[in-house]
Amino acid sequence: TSTPHAELAEIKLVEEEMMCLTVGNMGDH
Repeated sequence: TSTPHAELAEIKLVEEEMMCLTVGNMGDH
């Protein structure tokens, strides 16, 4: 399935993961 809604959902999940990684890295420093 390549519906725009599904793509947006995946992008949101990826962005959330990136945010978690960024916050985690900042916390380590």
